[in-house]
Amino acid sequence: MENLYGELGQYFLFDTNKISIEEFFTNLRNFKNMFVQCVKENQKRREMEEKMRRAKLAKEKAEKERQEKQKKREQLIDMNAEGDETGVMDSLLEALQSGAAFRRKRGPRQGNKNLGCAITSLLASELTKEDALGAKKPRRGLKKDEDVEVTEETLDETTNGASSRQN
Repeated sequence: MENLYGELGQYFLFDTNKISIEEFFTNLRNFKNMFVQCVKENQKRREMEEKMRRAKLAKEKAEKERQEKQKKREQLIDMNAEGDETGVMDSLLEALQSGAAFRRKRGPRQGNKNLGCAITSLLASELTKEDALGAKKPRRGLKKDEDVEVTEETLDETTNGASSRQN
């Protein structure tokens, strides 16, 4: 065994008298472990670089597709240009399939457009009730300087009363 250790010392160029067998094999084992760890780290680094490269390519591809879709939308919008009657049916079919034909800008909603009619109906119903009851009861109408307060309840009553009269 000492002869084999001496041959190892000559092969690796170390003095067998200064370094014991245990110390030599401990160093050899540490070197192997560190080498394996470095190989794993290099493999992980390569995998990360590959993932980053793929992500970059996918991002560029998505950006390119988005720009192409934007160009198609612009072409669909320019479909009404005068003198350009080639491919009208194709453009219309593509607009229907992509949903671009159904998109349009809407203005702000006018939720209270019937508010004036509701107030007028409310006042008219009050006057009608007073006329039916006679002139003896005090008038519940509005004076010239009073403000009208319209609430959802009065609007609902007016709307329901008007709809029941129409039926």
